[in-house]
Amino acid sequence: MNRICCLLFLFLQLSSLGAQPDTYSLESSVNFQKFGKKDGLPSSKTKSVFEDSKGYIWIGTYAGISRFDGHSFYSFKDQDNRARHQIEQIIEIGDYRILTRDSRGSIDIIYKNRVIEKIENDIARYAVSGVHNFHNKYFIIIKHPRNSHTTILDFYDAKTFKKVKSQFFPFYASVEKTKENNILLLVETEEKKKNLELYKVDGNNDFHLVEKQDLPPLAEPFSRSYYISEDRQYQYDYQINDYKIDKNQRAVEYSKNDLADFNLDKTFKSEGYFKKAKNNHLHFINTSNQVYDFGDLAKLCGNIFIDRQQRFWVCSESALYLFPSVDIQTMSLNLTENGNDEIWSMTRKDDDYYFSSYDFGLFKTEKDFKRTKKVKTENLFKNSNVAVFGSTKTPKNGVFIPHMSSILYIDEKNESHVVDLGYNKDVFSSAIHPITKDLYFSSYIGIYRLDEEKKKAEELLKLPYSGINSVLDIDFDKDGNLIAMGSSGMLIQENNEWRALILEKTKGYSLCLDSYGSNWIGSKNGLFEMKTDKSLKEVDFGFPLPWISDLKVYKKKWLLIGTVDELIIFNLDRYHQKDEIEFYRYELVQYFANDEGGQNNFFEDEDGAVWWPMNGKLVKFYPEKLIQDQALPCPSIFGILLNIENKPQQLSPSNEEEVIEIDKAHRELIFQFATPLVMNRDIVKYKTRLVGLNDKWEIIDNSNDITYRNLSPGNYQFEIQASIDGKNWTKSALSNPVTIGAYFYETLWFKVLIGVLILFIFFNFIKNYFQKKQIGLETQNRLLSLQQDLNKMELSNLNKQLDPHEIKNLLASISPEIQENAPNAYRKMLKLLNITKASLNNSSMTESIKNQVQQVEDYLSLKKNTLSVPFEYFIENKIEDQSASIPRLMLKNLAENAVKHGIKNNINGGNINIILTEENQFISLIVDDTGKGRNPDTLSDSGIGTSTYQNLFEILNKKNPDSATFEIIDKTKGTKVEVRIPKNYKYE
Repeated sequence: MNRICCLLFLFLQLSSLGAQPDTYSLESSVNFQKFGKKDGLPSSKTKSVFEDSKGYIWIGTYAGISRFDGHSFYSFKDQDNRARHQIEQIIEIGDYRILTRDSRGSIDIIYKNRVIEKIENDIARYAVSGVHNFHNKYFIIIKHPRNSHTTILDFYDAKTFKKVKSQFFPFYASVEKTKENNILLLVETEEKKKNLELYKVDGNNDFHLVEKQDLPPLAEPFSRSYYISEDRQYQYDYQINDYKIDKNQRAVEYSKNDLADFNLDKTFKSEGYFKKAKNNHLHFINTSNQVYDFGDLAKLCGNIFIDRQQRFWVCSESALYLFPSVDIQTMSLNLTENGNDEIWSMTRKDDDYYFSSYDFGLFKTEKDFKRTKKVKTENLFKNSNVAVFGSTKTPKNGVFIPHMSSILYIDEKNESHVVDLGYNKDVFSSAIHPITKDLYFSSYIGIYRLDEEKKKAEELLKLPYSGINSVLDIDFDKDGNLIAMGSSGMLIQENNEWRALILEKTKGYSLCLDSYGSNWIGSKNGLFEMKTDKSLKEVDFGFPLPWISDLKVYKKKWLLIGTVDELIIFNLDRYHQKDEIEFYRYELVQYFANDEGGQNNFFEDEDGAVWWPMNGKLVKFYPEKLIQDQALPCPSIFGILLNIENKPQQLSPSNEEEVIEIDKAHRELIFQFATPLVMNRDIVKYKTRLVGLNDKWEIIDNSNDITYRNLSPGNYQFEIQASIDGKNWTKSALSNPVTIGAYFYETLWFKVLIGVLILFIFFNFIKNYFQKKQIGLETQNRLLSLQQDLNKMELSNLNKQLDPHEIKNLLASISPEIQENAPNAYRKMLKLLNITKASLNNSSMTESIKNQVQQVEDYLSLKKNTLSVPFEYFIENKIEDQSASIPRLMLKNLAENAVKHGIKNNINGGNINIILTEENQFISLIVDDTGKGRNPDTLSDSGIGTSTYQNLFEILNKKNPDSATFEIIDKTKGTKVEVRIPKNYKYE
């Protein structure tokens, strides 16, 4: 499918054009990224490169070592903060530790962000030539005593870093370790003879000679050579021999005129070999004979390393170079000095490729790209100075070549036909009808169908039409209806009728039909799916899409989305079958060595490769290999920092299992992480959680650290996963366990103690509650009992008062009066009735002062008439609130006691004074008589109801804040009773 600027490739035979082509050199080149001191390296002079098991790239420079996480460099320094010497070798030993060897022979063991062990060698006595990892249990240091032609192998424990054994060899030897963890020695005797000795090492680290092979003398014992070691490093250095060791551990002599050809490890996705070119450049040549130029050999001084993503890392004296994957090939014609060839389209016929340049015309190249020729078309078109836009193959095996205002059609017999369209009708796109197989194409202001039989173009629609002013791309839906798209909207043909769809969603540059029947729209506002009912659905990638320049369905499963900034590969199967969005992003700068997207459509080659024309280059890549390389590794946690007063301090455990213990005063942790191998960290999402704090995952974007504040004491472990699409996540990476100390009041024993104390208080509260409730019930029972006693007492008094003798005496005393003075006698009868009524009708425990004063006055008035001895009484009531309550019948009973025990038995009678006053929120009741007084032998008998009132107050005082008092005072003549009751006294 073609796009905005005629995205098609020329494909015609030179014999039919009748012109002699010009010849150009189509060079395959490799763009690169360059790193130096300004990018964070300790030195721009680099010596060695290594990739660890987690995917980090380690770079040995002339001033120390750095670790690259795909985005930035972290440089290691000595404890005195000085940079280190030249790093000669980098290997990995057990538990993700990195071992480095510098030019002095010093060995450093690095874990995460810290040097955890240093092994110093006596450089005055020994020259250290290498280090090898052995079974991940030991590492071997190769030393050569300076005063003798001998070799020493020191075995060190990979966990304790202690030397466990030394092996002495009475000759000088270069040492290599085989895949089977055997030791291969290249022996050089004092007589300059050389031989290979292969040793097997048993479980006790004892050496057993397996095979010995003599080597012929060398013509150039110190010639320059290249070899591949078992850790996948391509070494370039001055070596002591001109031989390489094959898979059978045999010495094979190098070619004298050229470098040997080496196949890459089978785990690589491409194979090839290095070669020294005539211009002294280093070339890598893959199995398709595609050449990658790594520049002048004289500038190389260290390793050439291939990482897991098939990227080449090249050390040099000036910088560290990173070259793209060998799965990506970039080629250019170099038609201009600045390399901007303006290539718009490409296609292939048999073994020949055709491509077109907007400014320079039509070109043809052979399959091996060794020779490229320009096709002259001046004699075919009216205007020979205008551009050729592209080409496509027709259903009848013809070639369709658009040009400004005309097209060139070459039929199956290679006969050329020019079709003139008219002024300003430049053809930009074409499409094949899915049912009739006719070729349709569009100019900026019209849509046409090509009649291959008549060699004519039929105009189907002329623009502007219904608000649509231009057409930039055309395609068909699954039913064969034509769809045209432009900068002002979309036109859809149904039943030979056109209708316009003018929406912001439908303004764009690219259309594409997938195998599921959906049309895809690359608009100015993103990617949209047009379903069979012509409804539109936007695909949310989680980030804004730049200008989409082209779309192509690849192998029915993938949708290639080309923008001006990047390539996106979108999984159609996952989208249609599971309604999930899975995609992969590739920056043009990183992967395709360019700063602008393709000018035309993708072209799929016969071997599954996709060619993408760019401004100045042709880029070839394999989408599924890119996807395979893009598979995210497990993220790595490379730093744990403790934030103390806004000054982060690195915590440096020595292994993965070590528990990091943090003082109780510090509660803020920072975890640093990265996904190695991924150069563009903006495309990676992370899912994190701190086990021990919260089991829920937190999604974070575009960040390489996370901070946890105000952590409580306890055990924690940081966990992280990575994803590109937010749906498919990697396995978890776990940090070292972290333990934060606690203050005494945060400890378990303190909390247990507080818990026990709370339980004790709670149980005591419950106990007291039920005890109080029990006491309350008992009090209620006692009050009920007292109420019953009062009732009995009153019944007893009533019985006494209603005694026939008493009634007889009372009636006898008042009968004359009834006769002589009826009204006064009647009043006395009422007083008797009031007393009787108070005893019989009141069921309450209390009664108002007003009623009780009336009762006592009635009682004493009647007693004064019936008693045989004379007495006088006086009542003084100073209580303002006459409705205030006191215990029922209290005044009457106290007055009755005074009459019974004091006045009645006294020959001279006496006086009774009753005084009621208020003082300091208390009601004071005084009943004072001048009678005989109490008998000393019967003091316990205080009269009617006295003990009842005393018991009542004793019970009620426990429920009231202020207590009532009941006091009996024995005088010389008579008895005095004083009662004090708080005004707010409760009787419940």
